Amino acid sequence: MTDWRSARNALATAVLAGMTAWAYQAVSAPGPKAEQAWSFDMWCLEMQLYQSKRCDARLPEDMKDYDAYRADVEKYREEQQSKDKRDQEILDRQNRNLPGTPFAK
Repeated sequence: MTDWRSARNALATAVLAGMTAWAYQAVSAPGPKAEQAWSFDMWCLEMQLYQSKRCDARLPEDMKDYDAYRADVEKYREEQQSKDKRDQEILDRQNRNLPGTPFAK
């Protein structure tokens, strides 16, 4: 009989630990950082896989492509910030409607 209780308690503890870890990740864990553009050198060498001589030359067409890349990263960052703000507003609205919470301004 005690083996059944021990197994039940171990299972309950494991489930509780799993739920706690999930709740931490879902609520308390820091969110992803905003995307930042790489420097020209990193973009040229790591993303485009160009030779270092070409990257050092900073050709006008490469600079134009890099500027387009930076614009895309900035656009993505702004869209993410807008989405995050919209999501937070929805959460705030829902939290105001929960029973037992003080009324918002």
